[in-house]
Amino acid sequence: MKQTLEKEWAYQKYFIMSHSQKEYLYIRQLFSTNNDDLEKKFNESILRAEQTPPTKGSLTNAYQHVWGYFKKSATSEEKEKFQALLNSLPLDEKDIQRFCQKLSIQYDKKYLLQSRILFPK
Repeated sequence: MKQTLEKEWAYQKYFIMSHSQKEYLYIRQLFSTNNDDLEKKFNESILRAEQTPPTKGSLTNAYQHVWGYFKKSATSEEKEKFQALLNSLPLDEKDIQRFCQKLSIQYDKKYLLQSRILFPK
């Protein structure tokens, strides 16, 4: 069961980070300890994060983490575009999401291709 939850955590990670650093850190801690109620606490934490509106700071932090997957392979034009989109947060969140979706596909970043922040189910 923990393996299934770890897979779900991989999917949720940057989405949670974009909404609540507190919940992100809480979930990381849950997985680092033996916890009888892991699934229940994990799901409750996701719900709390979903109910927390993202801020400019939380979105910036999450997308900077996403950008880390591209920074070595991206062109200078892509870097400039990312920075411009990052500076326009939170107003243009869909624009940076679409841009990072495109880069995830272009650079075949499998982890991000299965990430809620970019590809919500």
